[in-house]
Amino acid sequence: MSLAAQESKSDLRKAKVLYIEARRNLQIAITTPPSMKVESFVSWEQQERSISGGCHHNHDCGLSSWFFVRDNEVWSLNSDSSDGGCWNSKGPLVSGYKSAMTKCIMNALEELDSRREVLDAAELKFRAESYGYERKRMK
Repeated sequence: MSLAAQESKSDLRKAKVLYIEARRNLQIAITTPPSMKVESFVSWEQQERSISGGCHHNHDCGLSSWFFVRDNEVWSLNSDSSDGGCWNSKGPLVSGYKSAMTKCIMNALEELDSRREVLDAAELKFRAESYGYERKRMK
């Protein structure tokens, strides 16, 4: 791997760590009282609409977590549609927290958005550097 690709890989790792930290900060802000715990079975279609309207993070094995904003409320939701998860033929059990929008949550949302942009740029740079290296090696 070229030096540029190695540096890009290091930058990508750092960007991923900062993005995960920003997600964690938002999760903490939303779950801090006076938030409300929510839990409900939803249809597969309702879950997809909710995910597509928010910031989604797909984990391995059917675990999903996402944030979304609706009517001045911020929601942090999770579902487990793996073999051992909680779901039925109509849809998964979705659980999480909702909270009124606060200055703290707004700041955490802005931080997450900023970190996502940095992560996207780092991923593109790493792919470009790696592709360039592989292409040179094949010639």
